[in-house]
Amino acid sequence: MHSMPSVIMKNVSLFAIAILLLSISASLYVKAIQTSNETDEQILIVNNQEYAIDKLFSTFEHITITTDDGQKTGIPLDTLILDTGLEEPATYEYTMKAIDYQQTVKWEHIQTGILSQEQMKVYFPTLAHAFWVHDIIEIEVNKI
Repeated sequence: MHSMPSVIMKNVSLFAIAILLLSISASLYVKAIQTSNETDEQILIVNNQEYAIDKLFSTFEHITITTDDGQKTGIPLDTLILDTGLEEPATYEYTMKAIDYQQTVKWEHIQTGILSQEQMKVYFPTLAHAFWVHDIIEIEVNKI
């Protein structure tokens, strides 16, 4: 049978080890994020091509569209996709991908849609708000 001080000492030791491991893990995570942010510029992948986000919005023309949520300004999605060299765009479907959400649309929707710099969000004036994906990281292009 263990004495009471021995059990308390064992529990305190286990608690201290757990806190130490948690602190080390948190420090390594923060360091990894800092390194990633310092060296990696934010990119958007469109049809397997990388676009630097900071340059993207200064390179392409901006247009304003009218949605049921008011006026929205951004880059025309059809211009961006055609910039990748895609031919016969009506024969493809387009998946707007965020980290934990995605929606797929057709070329007819791409032709009226925009990518807004605010929240990296796509707007499609003729589709439900569920298709207005924000925090876009990729526009995947697949043959129908």
